[in-house]
Amino acid sequence: MEGTPLFTFLYHYGLGGLLFLAGMLLAWRAGALEFSTRSQRVWVIVLLVGLLLYLAGHAFFQFFT
Repeated sequence: MEGTPLFTFLYHYGLGGLLFLAGMLLAWRAGALEFSTRSQRVWVIVLLVGLLLYLAGHAFFQFFT
């Protein structure tokens, strides 16, 4: 199972997603990120949507082409 495309895909986005969330949590705890400001919330949404779009595009090209 180690070499299958599904395993590598899940490993890549599972570990990457955890690191992304850990970085966002650290930025929030350090005071660099405030959810009370509308512009900050917009940028967090932009980052999350970008990650999900990249994931979807990668999944499409890996599994459906």
